[in-house]
Amino acid sequence: MRTHSSRLCLSCIVAAAVSCLGFSPAQSQAPARGFASESSLLGASSPVAALSHGREAAGAVATAGVRPMHPICDRPEGMGLYLSQTELTIASGGSGTLTSLPCGLGFDLTTKWTSSSPLVTVKPVDARGEQATLKAGNGTGDAVVTASIDKVDKIYTASATIRVRPADASGFVFDGSGDLLAYNGAAKDVRIPAGVTSIHKNAFLGSNVERIHVPASVTSIGDSAFANAKKLTTVTFEDTDANPSRLTSIGSRLIEGDSNFVSMKLPRSLTKIPASAFANTGAKEISLPSGVTDIPEGAFADSPRLTKVKLSDGVTRIGPRAFESDRALSAFARIGSGEKELGAGLPSKLAEIKENAFASSGIRDVSLPSSVTSIDNGVWRWSKLKKITLNEGLKRLGSYAFGDSEVEDLTIPDSVQTVGFHAFVDMPSLKRVRIGDNVGAGLLPKAFKDTPKLAEIQVKNSSVNYASVEGVLFDKRKTKLIAFPFMRKYGFSTYKVPEGVTEITAYAFEKVKITKVTFPATLKHIREYAFAETALTNLTLPNSFETIENHAFFNISSLKSLDLGGTINVGYSAFYYADHLTQVNLRPDLGRLAKIESSGFQAVPLTTITIPDSVTELGYFAFGGNKKLTKVHIGAGVRIFDLGAFDDGDAFGQFPLTLRELTVSAANPVYSADHNTLYAKRDDGLHLIRSYNSATASEYSVRKGTVQIAEKAFSGHKNLVKVILPEGLKRIGQKAFDRTKALTNVNFPESLEYVDGLTATGLREVEFGTHIREIMSGSFYEGMPERLIVRGGVNGKFTDSYMSYDTPRTQKSAYFGEGMTSVSYVYGVFPEYLVLPSTLKEFRLDGASGTGTGKVKVYVAAAPGTAAWNLVSVQMSKAGMDPARQLHSYTPLKAVLRHADKLVRGSKSPVTVEVSGGVEGRRQARILAVSPNGKTSVLHDWTDASQLPSATASARTTAVNGGGVAIARKASLKLTDGPTTPSGTASPDNTISPSSTATPSGTSSSQASANPSTPSGSPSGEPTGQPPAPSETPTRGVTQQSPSPSEASPSPSPSSADTPASPQDQGTGDPAYGFTAEITVPADGSSLKLEVRDETGYTVRTDVAGVPVPKPSTPNSPAPSTPTSPASPTPTAPRSSAPSPALTSQPTAQPGPSQQVLPGPSPLSADRANGPTASGRVAAPSVSAAPAQRYSAVESRQVEAKRTMTGATGPTERPSREGRLVKSGAAVKTMAVFAALLLGGGLALRRRARNAN
Repeated sequence: MRTHSSRLCLSCIVAAAVSCLGFSPAQSQAPARGFASESSLLGASSPVAALSHGREAAGAVATAGVRPMHPICDRPEGMGLYLSQTELTIASGGSGTLTSLPCGLGFDLTTKWTSSSPLVTVKPVDARGEQATLKAGNGTGDAVVTASIDKVDKIYTASATIRVRPADASGFVFDGSGDLLAYNGAAKDVRIPAGVTSIHKNAFLGSNVERIHVPASVTSIGDSAFANAKKLTTVTFEDTDANPSRLTSIGSRLIEGDSNFVSMKLPRSLTKIPASAFANTGAKEISLPSGVTDIPEGAFADSPRLTKVKLSDGVTRIGPRAFESDRALSAFARIGSGEKELGAGLPSKLAEIKENAFASSGIRDVSLPSSVTSIDNGVWRWSKLKKITLNEGLKRLGSYAFGDSEVEDLTIPDSVQTVGFHAFVDMPSLKRVRIGDNVGAGLLPKAFKDTPKLAEIQVKNSSVNYASVEGVLFDKRKTKLIAFPFMRKYGFSTYKVPEGVTEITAYAFEKVKITKVTFPATLKHIREYAFAETALTNLTLPNSFETIENHAFFNISSLKSLDLGGTINVGYSAFYYADHLTQVNLRPDLGRLAKIESSGFQAVPLTTITIPDSVTELGYFAFGGNKKLTKVHIGAGVRIFDLGAFDDGDAFGQFPLTLRELTVSAANPVYSADHNTLYAKRDDGLHLIRSYNSATASEYSVRKGTVQIAEKAFSGHKNLVKVILPEGLKRIGQKAFDRTKALTNVNFPESLEYVDGLTATGLREVEFGTHIREIMSGSFYEGMPERLIVRGGVNGKFTDSYMSYDTPRTQKSAYFGEGMTSVSYVYGVFPEYLVLPSTLKEFRLDGASGTGTGKVKVYVAAAPGTAAWNLVSVQMSKAGMDPARQLHSYTPLKAVLRHADKLVRGSKSPVTVEVSGGVEGRRQARILAVSPNGKTSVLHDWTDASQLPSATASARTTAVNGGGVAIARKASLKLTDGPTTPSGTASPDNTISPSSTATPSGTSSSQASANPSTPSGSPSGEPTGQPPAPSETPTRGVTQQSPSPSEASPSPSPSSADTPASPQDQGTGDPAYGFTAEITVPADGSSLKLEVRDETGYTVRTDVAGVPVPKPSTPNSPAPSTPTSPASPTPTAPRSSAPSPALTSQPTAQPGPSQQVLPGPSPLSADRANGPTASGRVAAPSVSAAPAQRYSAVESRQVEAKRTMTGATGPTERPSREGRLVKSGAAVKTMAVFAALLLGGGLALRRRARNAN
């Protein structure tokens, strides 16, 4: 109760006091109008709000006339002094007010006010100081105003931040702290408001101001602050003793692009400028204060109107490119302490001048102060400097220091110790040089290059490292000739090098118009460019001479004869472009020459070159670029031979079109020659390095044992048509056959692993074996083959090549066998048929064109859902293809000869060939016979597979054909471009001799046909009606049946009877597809083979099992061969793409004794389809045919009777169809039935007799 009474009593006292002051209780609980809220007293408010609140507070106080109570005073902790604002913004030159708020401090108090800056003055309104008036100056900035009340026991204070901002901010953009961000006004003469401390980068960029005044308050100016102000002429800085500038930092490219700028004087407070501070400006005069002692990189560079610069006399360093390209610069003025101008010239304390400091400047006369110790590279290069005085005390002179200047006379002080590379190079006006005593040894070679007026080089006898003899510079010992003056006053057309000289240093005589030089016996070395571009006519080197360095005699068109003397090494381009040098003696008698480096004799027009046995190395283009070279002999010692040593760089490749003879010493253990082709023996076997037959050869057989064909080996062989590659070859190098556009026939051996060199050839069809590891992306640059077969690989990779825009080529098909793991079509055109293996791990289509045509068919040798299938499906979808329609599962291509066990040797036998698998579209098969001695013959040539008739239809057809079976039509439309053998024309290529051309595994071919018809994706060209009866053409004992020319139809229409139901059915083998035919199996024990191919050209060979063993007819008859055991189908490579042997005169290679001779026409080629082909790994023999014999009807019967009676097993003569009598009507039918009965009975009797035995 007592406590409560006390509180109640206190409340009564406060209420009474408030009532006495004229406030109601309600008024005492709310802040007076104009005062900031409690939160604003304790925290910051915006400058505008603070300014408004201040004015309202002043009005409230004036109205009330009494000290108001504030809610903060009600707090137990509220006793103290507060202000009505803690932050206040006042316009420059304006005013504001603050009110003090004492809480619980009593009455009759006096408040004192102070300001931290003269920018803001504060004055109490009355004697008690409860309110103060604030007055802002003309500048901008911040000040702190503090109020204080002094009580006996304590002094109470409160402070507020006063921000002074420009009164007229029109056109100026400031940030919250008063920094100038930009000027958008239209004034021509702009005064930045006082109090601004920072001008941001690009503040006046591109403005139209003409003059700018910067107040003393500014401390920093950003990059390009006044740049590209095209009308700006001056920038002035407030900098007086009364109000000195506080500027300490300026940005780079401050006035860049100000094309009308006149002058600028920087304030005294500045002690440092940045790189490129005044670069690329139109200023005429700039004055730096005495405090700036370092001129940084590019400070005044690229200022073409700059004529005068005032620098501190205390500058010690002028940085790189400081005054580069200041073409109008002509004078420097030195500024001393107190900014007093001391006179013209470079600063007296300057020690270093960095690279290109005055390059391309307009300075013409320079006298270096004694303080300079170092001049860097190119300091006065390309300048207008005409006279320079180098100071004693200078120690270092850089490279190109005076290059291309106009200096005529130069004296190097004795204090100089280091002279840089090419120190006096390219001084077109230099006439005389005096070399100081202490220039270091070995520094002056190359120093006087391209000084065309130099007449004399003077050296005092006191020189430590150099000597001068009749104006020619030598080393001190006079063993090295260093420099020969261009215009030597003692004569310069002839010169005898003094005895004792062992070396002529680099550039010593370069470009001197000297015609004759006599060398001493002591001479050993001629360094780079020593005599380049001189006028020498004849050159004889001493017998003990050793080294000619790079370009030593470069481009001497006048040189006609050369005796190399004892030269051991000829350097790079040593005699390059000595284009009249026709007599070169390599001095084989001395046996010293060991190495001719790259381009050593490039473009030297020699006709015959004999490389001495002493030479061990020939570099690239060592004798290259020579179109007159006809004969080359390589000596026994060559071990290193660059591939392009004799290349000439002609438009077709890089080979000498005129070279007719290349020989190699028989004693050379590494290199050898074969028909103008160079081989090298390496650890892994022979490498074919270069063929030098580019002008003549049409056919070449690569030497056995060759494992690699080197880069560009046959490049540019524009007449080359055929190349035979040996088994064992593993690599074809980059561009090995580049630009061989006539090349159409190349066999690729089974052993081949890497391919990178079939660029711009004429190959249209290419087949590789099963060992491929990689076919590089540039392999077929400018022309992918129309059909590509890769039978298999060893983790093989394939990437297609760019196609030529000039001769675009569409790829019809590509087959990739098992073992190929990566196939990428990213550069060229996607094939219409693509077969991929189950081993595929990577498949790319991201760059190929043609994927969206809808005609593309892709096959995978894997079931749907397998890894390879899914990979291909995903990539096809990404490429915009439709896997559901265009992706198929691949079934291996296969052919089967039915009822082989019923064949009768030596007599006609009906056969049925069934074909299955492969890609949709046309398929063909043929039947071959291989004799015991390896001779292969064609029993039935390539024939289109069609849907086989039923048994009833077959029997009826047999009866109609006089007891024989229906003879299927031969393929009248081949699987590739080119002419075809008309139906009914007997092919002369039905017999293959073991002595014919050997052709290993794969084959590449191209037919230049006037009728480039290609098959469509669906079967076509099937016969209509009855097939014609075969003619019989005897050819070396093997009868080949083919329709008569008179009955041939070039474009037969398919009939419903023999046209497949659909292309897809052909790929499944259900129903059966194939053909029926009659063949005569040789009686000599020959085995039978089947070959089958589809639209891709991929060919499979199958051994025919079950053929009856022949009976020996006489004791002298050869023993029959053992019946062929069943074998799985074997892929067969096409053998020869060349035309029929009767149409070509090209030489053929003979197969080795161990080679199996296999049949050969390429299933991809029209003319090859009627000729022989060879299988996968061996030779493709050429074909020869015996002329057909013709008989009368009577003679034919006699010959047939004779053959039957004698039972001959040798070659059988059969009458040709032209000799038969043609029957018709019922007679023909009767004869056919009779013949069928006889044939059936005979076969039954023979089978019974065989079984009885």
